Amino acid sequence: MAWCEVNTRDSEAASSFYAEVFGLDPRPMDNPTMKFTILNQGETPVAGVLQMTQEWGDMPPHWMPYFAVANIDLTCGTYRQSRYSHDPSITGTLHRATSLT
Repeated sequence: MAWCEVNTRDSEAASSFYAEVFGLDPRPMDNPTMKFTILNQGETPVAGVLQMTQEWGDMPPHWMPYFAVANIDLTCGTYRQSRYSHDPSITGTLHRATSLT
């Protein structure tokens, strides 16, 4: 697994909860388009907390794992026979990512 984040309706409560339970240091990002907090273990980022907005509709809060693959295009080409939500795109420090369902 390359990364994981919890998508939640109450990011402040979730950040505080996981910080206390796992001894992590929550560091809110300065981003005007979304509320996102990085949870660090020392200086190492280990997870993220994303504030879900109205655009998420009725989707319940959930953990979202991210897995690293050697070739995202090949992986998506293989998986295309099933489903994925969008073509690989550049997303922050994750480089290129997509969501498989």
